[in-house]
Amino acid sequence: MEDLIVPHAEVKHVKELKCMRVVFDGFISYDDIMKVFEHEYEMIRHYKLKRCIVDLRKMQVYAVGVKEYVKDEWFPRVTKEGLKQIAFVVPENLFGELSMKVAHKDAPVESEVNIQYFKDQEAAQQWFEQTLSPAAFN
Repeated sequence: MEDLIVPHAEVKHVKELKCMRVVFDGFISYDDIMKVFEHEYEMIRHYKLKRCIVDLRKMQVYAVGVKEYVKDEWFPRVTKEGLKQIAFVVPENLFGELSMKVAHKDAPVESEVNIQYFKDQEAAQQWFEQTLSPAAFN
């Protein structure tokens, strides 16, 4: 399965970490982010992924409707598809951080899913390496 690279977003399979890395850069429209989400779901299924890094550092604000979708649809869907660890890299922009917090507040997530928040991708990757052995993802 191919990675997805579009304006303001990319979804990549990181073989070494057996995870998906999603990076958002700036504002992305509702329709475009829905395409990104669909690619994420497909990638999780294709590679049977259990972990994901979502880098929101450059996210400015969510488009209208995205906060609700993330809370009501994205979280339940990625956990249903099999994610067990989700590392979010927090937006640098205050409005982006507030959008993220609203979208994540009270999101229905399976209890066995571990979600953590980080300031950079390196810390998120270290968390993956420290918390679970690679054998857990074979």
